[in-house]
Amino acid sequence: MFKNELFCGVVVKNMSLIDFFSSGSDIYDRLLMSVCEKHGLSYIEMTILLFLANNPTLNTAKDIVEKRHIAKSHVSVSVKSLCEKGLLRGEYRDGNHKLVRLSILPAAEDMIREGREIQQEYVRILTQNLTEEEINTLKNCIQKIGLNILKKEKEISHGK
Repeated sequence: MFKNELFCGVVVKNMSLIDFFSSGSDIYDRLLMSVCEKHGLSYIEMTILLFLANNPTLNTAKDIVEKRHIAKSHVSVSVKSLCEKGLLRGEYRDGNHKLVRLSILPAAEDMIREGREIQQEYVRILTQNLTEEEINTLKNCIQKIGLNILKKEKEISHGK
């Protein structure tokens, strides 16, 4: 098998690669929606809270747009809504009046805890039939793929 055909044959029976990833994403979305509905949040609002909680150094709307690939307009509306609900605060820091840093407020703690529980449950669902050795192999593969991505990003940014 050629390397570019690697993922073409490694899929669940009768499920295309796009269906494989789409179904996995749909499961996560449905799980997370239960927390959203309980707390009166949109999916994007919950995604923003979890992103900020899980990535404390990435704390601007620009970071959310770039890393989560959510439309700037959706992030803007959702951040405004979260601030109005008393779950987020935006503030200028370091004398920079163009860049607003976002901080999670205590009122969001239960929502974030429940969201993280959903994230952990999702990982359990995905890995439930894997042995510890298979999980370690998967982690090693992901690390190597990540290094390949970083290497290519560096080449591209240096014009190679």
